[in-house]
Amino acid sequence: MTNRPVRVRPDLCSKRCEPHERDINLLWDVFLFDRPSVAMRRASAGPDGEWMAASRSPSLDHAGGVLVFSSRHPIDEKDVMNDDDLYIQMLTVAQQE
Repeated sequence: MTNRPVRVRPDLCSKRCEPHERDINLLWDVFLFDRPSVAMRRASAGPDGEWMAASRSPSLDHAGGVLVFSSRHPIDEKDVMNDDDLYIQMLTVAQQE
């Protein structure tokens, strides 16, 4: 297993993350750290960028292929409740090696 979810303070990502991955809203996020490449990416963000809701409780399966965490960020435009949703990300082989 090469990936592990970590919760980091925003200022800790300034040297390890690409500029588009940096956290600017000061809310908790979930980051995935790749040990061989020493690269970190934010898992709690979408294709449109940063979420404006905290994310928490990250966990990987035993093989490092599935990442889960919770967040109040809406799943889609119909998700108008202010409750936590479970996010599940299937990691690619490249992300696991």
